[in-house]
Amino acid sequence: MVHFAADENFNRAIVRGVLRREPALDIVRVQDAGLSGADDRAVLEWSASERHVFLTYDVTMMTRILVLRRVWRWLVCSKCPPN
Repeated sequence: MVHFAADENFNRAIVRGVLRREPALDIVRVQDAGLSGADDRAVLEWSASERHVFLTYDVTMMTRILVLRRVWRWLVCSKCPPN
């Protein structure tokens, strides 16, 4: 089963509507997990550790995280010895 985590800014009406149509889905709101007001990194780390697909409207956060990961991979790979 796929598990979801909905960010604080994610529309509650959407979560309620989806659960009404498919009550067996596992959707946890960040607020319900005790992470209300937590920084983006903490929320993403929690979501990943719980193996939840993260639902958010916060494009800025996701873009920043993806850019940092690409830069990190480039730095690590650029230090690797050639094959």
